[in-house]
Amino acid sequence: MFRAGETRLRAWPAAVAMVVLGVALFLPGGASARPRPVVSLSFASANEGEKIPFTWSARHLGGAQLVLQRPVGTAHVWKTVGRTDVRRGTAYMAAGLHLGQYRYRMAAIWRGWVVAQQVATASVFGQVPFSTLLRNSYLDGGHLENGSYATSTTSFPYVGYAYPGEEGRQSTLVSDNHNHCSAVHVGFVLGESPGEGYIHPNLVFATTSLVQQSRDPVATEVPLNGLGSLDAELIPGQTWSLVAASTNREAHENTGSIYFNGYAICDSAEPFGS
Repeated sequence: MFRAGETRLRAWPAAVAMVVLGVALFLPGGASARPRPVVSLSFASANEGEKIPFTWSARHLGGAQLVLQRPVGTAHVWKTVGRTDVRRGTAYMAAGLHLGQYRYRMAAIWRGWVVAQQVATASVFGQVPFSTLLRNSYLDGGHLENGSYATSTTSFPYVGYAYPGEEGRQSTLVSDNHNHCSAVHVGFVLGESPGEGYIHPNLVFATTSLVQQSRDPVATEVPLNGLGSLDAELIPGQTWSLVAASTNREAHENTGSIYFNGYAICDSAEPFGS
């Protein structure tokens, strides 16, 4: 459907386009202007290792050639990566792109001039650990540091922990106001706080919730030294936060610390807040 190729193309100067249009509008005998060429291009998102589906369409091309291009070099020169005579269809990019955002252009070329174009972005998602995403973050009421918390049955590696302190007080573990992720996985355990005294295991529990801009919260609860997990789909571009609170059924007793780790499926490895 697409044939590989390479060419450097010139954009149609605005002045030239205006002159041609003017001539067409004032042809003798009342002839009307030909419809302007129109092209469209869109991508569906994909995960690393998957083929990337894209859809295109074109109208009123006349004798123009339809090509798919990507920018190369520091000057971002458009390089042709495929050609087609089909005016509407769906195809796939070969698998192999790493997570990130990739710009492509569908262009109609007539005698070396770009007479119509549509630029679109292909988003490739991959797994990014919290240790990367939280590199520039600050945890109020806790610490962001790598460590391991040992229970009677397992050793839980964490990237941070929060100690809500007051009964029912929430701590924000993760927050992203410029989301570029489509899903998140969180693991956590409620454990004893460094330097604090004994906690009765039957009296303390923790609740971790993921709150989103336009979706219902997702929450899960664990007892002391219990290992919990939370998975949620995210809407790219919308804000979300991971909050946690611990409760001791004996008032004014300590509530322990919430140790957490996880990853998100993102199209960028940039830390939150960058």
